[in-house]
Amino acid sequence: MIPHRLILNDFLSYASADIDFRGSHIIALAGENGAGKSALAVDALTWALWGESRARSDDDIVRQGADECSVTLYFEAGGSVYRAIRRRRLPKDGRAGTSALTLEVDPSEGDEKTRLTRETIRETQELITQIVGMDYRTFINTACLVQGKADQFTTAGPGDRKTVLVSLLGLGAWQGWADIAHDRNRRATGEVEAADAAIGQARELLEAEPAVRAELAEMDVHVSGLSEVLAASLDAEAEARTLDAAQATLRQEIDHVKAEFGRLAFERRKAEQDIADLEGRIAASPTPAAVAILQARAIDLADRAALLMELEVAERRHTTVRQRLEGLSRQCEGINRQVATEANRIVDMPAEPATLETCPTCGQDVKGEAHFRMVEKLTGDRAIAQATLERLQAEQLTLNEAFTEAESELAALGPAPTPEAMAQARAAARDLVQARAELAKAEETVRQLADLGPLLDSRRADYATLDRQFEEADHALSAANLELESQGDFHQRLIDAVGHVAAARQSLDDARARQSGLKGRLDQLAEVDLRARETEKRRTTIAEAAATYGELEAAFGPRGVQAMLIDSAIPNIRDEANRLLALMSSGTTIDLTTQRVGKTTGKGIETLDIIIADPQGTRPYENYSGGERFRIDFCIRISLSRVLARRARAPCGVLIMDEGFGSQDGAGRTGLIEALTTVKGEFGLMLISSHIDELRELIPTTVTVVKTPAGSTASLS
Repeated sequence: MIPHRLILNDFLSYASADIDFRGSHIIALAGENGAGKSALAVDALTWALWGESRARSDDDIVRQGADECSVTLYFEAGGSVYRAIRRRRLPKDGRAGTSALTLEVDPSEGDEKTRLTRETIRETQELITQIVGMDYRTFINTACLVQGKADQFTTAGPGDRKTVLVSLLGLGAWQGWADIAHDRNRRATGEVEAADAAIGQARELLEAEPAVRAELAEMDVHVSGLSEVLAASLDAEAEARTLDAAQATLRQEIDHVKAEFGRLAFERRKAEQDIADLEGRIAASPTPAAVAILQARAIDLADRAALLMELEVAERRHTTVRQRLEGLSRQCEGINRQVATEANRIVDMPAEPATLETCPTCGQDVKGEAHFRMVEKLTGDRAIAQATLERLQAEQLTLNEAFTEAESELAALGPAPTPEAMAQARAAARDLVQARAELAKAEETVRQLADLGPLLDSRRADYATLDRQFEEADHALSAANLELESQGDFHQRLIDAVGHVAAARQSLDDARARQSGLKGRLDQLAEVDLRARETEKRRTTIAEAAATYGELEAAFGPRGVQAMLIDSAIPNIRDEANRLLALMSSGTTIDLTTQRVGKTTGKGIETLDIIIADPQGTRPYENYSGGERFRIDFCIRISLSRVLARRARAPCGVLIMDEGFGSQDGAGRTGLIEALTTVKGEFGLMLISSHIDELRELIPTTVTVVKTPAGSTASLS
């Protein structure tokens, strides 16, 4: 993987930056501490490819004050150029932050790009890792010496070192095959265990076969006996049904006779009631003398009620005239008061206004125009008052004449009807209604009396017939009840017979079900025996396959082919590291071992230990100075990168050094420069971050990083 171009927008300390690495083989990064060199050389590159950086979370990589950041990386891998764009938007309005990742093939600028982005970020990330040929962890441990992490591979545990080395050497496929063999071995072993369990269970089931056969023989005999019992019960049920049907017919006849008996009893009682009613009506019928008295009383009451209408008319006339007199009296009183008031007001007005020298209202002296206006107003007020008085006197005269006329009309009507006369007339009108009703009822009764005699004779004849039929029905019902009592309860006998049949049939069904179950169990045992034989054959085949998968797992695993390939690569890594180390220090060597003896067991243990020696002997890595440790880390990293570059599965064409030169003395820096010169042909691009002017003078291309209030800037020169 070789970076071609890097574009930043609001990423960490950068508002924007666009660096084109093409045409440069080795580039120096220059700038003050904290200006953003590491963000440009390491964080932007690793975050674009793997979504990893020094920040604790993706939200921390967005430049302060911005809402969204993005990094665009053009890179070459496997002979093709790709463009990866990763974005991060901060949470807003209660919604969570969002990330986006785009991957495209970019054959040349301006041409249409082929989109490789998958459905999810995870799937796109897996594709990028596959194209680059390594993950973030492998990149950091080989091609990148990051500030504070240059010794990450050296100080890592043997297991982590071996994991990185497996990835570098492209041994993941072997481990994948080992995992496949392990899974298949585990499944095959599980199938063998399941087969053993199934065979054991089948043998336990087959032990019950003799007992099942014996029980089936007994059940055959039992079913035959129950069949005979059921046949006898069915015959008894048929006989009981015949007797019950005959008895049911007799019961229906009794019910019919009972219904007829009840009907005759009802009709006889009704005839008795009709006869008694007719006799009572005949006895209570009025005589002709009583009818004549009712007629005379109705005529008298009619004459008295006729007087009521005349009295009511006279009373209404008196009431109307009296009400009119009362209204006229109130009007006369009102007009008299108005006439007196207006006359008194005229008397109070001055008779000769022209002789007045002071205003009668305010008491002030008036002269000239004011005196003229006062006289004119007082004269007009007196004329208006005089006209009003004359109008009121005319209305007074008219009302007095109307009152006198109403008194004359009331006198002409004569005396008003007395309350006693009105009450007597109203009582006569009420009594007339009742008297007419009694007279009509009496006359109707007299008319009907002529028909009651023949009707009474007819009902007496009907009663005699009904009484005879009632006696006959009573005798027939008694005879039928005696016959039913003599027969006994045939229906209960049928119920018992049906119960016996049901019990016999249920017993037979249960026995047959048990018989069928035993036969089915024998069939199942036969199938169990067949499956057990087949399982035993399959178990043998699976067990052989499990043994084969176990052998393949061991061969493909860390102790097999992987260990052999690692052992073959270790000398190359060691020799390359020592060759580079010889350029920077005298007498210091590095050795890598993959086996050591356990302290407690005395057995060989798979490992990947780093052994460092100098003319004074072997010392732990931690006992060396910072400059010495960096040279050791640098040599191991370069040797790993060279091994990685030689592997077709994971070529890495970039080397990033973000620290280290400041920890070296003059001889050490000279050795590092010679080492870089030696290995620069192995990498398509080398990014070197340093404050050492001597080193920058040797590098033709420089990226200068400057921190400003508006954000960091980067320029290529």
